[in-house]
Amino acid sequence: MKFHAKLYNFNLNGTDIGTEAADFTSDSVKLHGFCALHNEIKKNAQLQASWKSNERRRTLKFMFKEGYLEATVSTHQAQELRWLLDKVVYSEHFNGRSVSFSSLNHSAAVKISAPLNQKFVCKDKLNISLHNSKYEDIVVEFLPEIDIQPVNTHAGFGSNIYLCERTKRRTLSESFQSTMTIFAGFVLGLSSVSVLAGYSLRRMLKKTDQNPQHFYDSF
Repeated sequence: MKFHAKLYNFNLNGTDIGTEAADFTSDSVKLHGFCALHNEIKKNAQLQASWKSNERRRTLKFMFKEGYLEATVSTHQAQELRWLLDKVVYSEHFNGRSVSFSSLNHSAAVKISAPLNQKFVCKDKLNISLHNSKYEDIVVEFLPEIDIQPVNTHAGFGSNIYLCERTKRRTLSESFQSTMTIFAGFVLGLSSVSVLAGYSLRRMLKKTDQNPQHFYDSF
């Protein structure tokens, strides 16, 4: 797995939104977790990061599992078996008290998923909202480049890439804009040539009107 995460806390006093960067490469962050094995009947994986900041012990947990999601196959909706980020939980511990925020647990809330033998790659930011009934939401922002494969596929590991929908749409939009720019340049160039040709023909016809004999002599 390769990604950076940033937390946005909307529960602080004042208008400022508190941010907390979870740097998983820092020595101050303790990482625990496991990947799902390819031969497991029920595949589950987990990554947990723990660190201390402002006298608070913070824990961010990512839980992956195998599940079916709606997918479009030849214009028809079908259930596809995929691995998915099933739940994200953030908790804080301070003076013997703790509070937790968690993501919604339904298919519409799934932001990160891919077919079992593919890794998820995204070159855009992704946000997941974490909820607690007594507090405002906390948002986990995944920063690009996001590279996740929680299932050990044993053969061809990491060779198949599933590009996230947001990056697909952006790439397609940029490609379309580039094509339209080239087309517009071509049309503009063709219009310029047409104007010059029309201007030259007009001058020739004007001279011909002034000297009709020259027009017949030119044949």
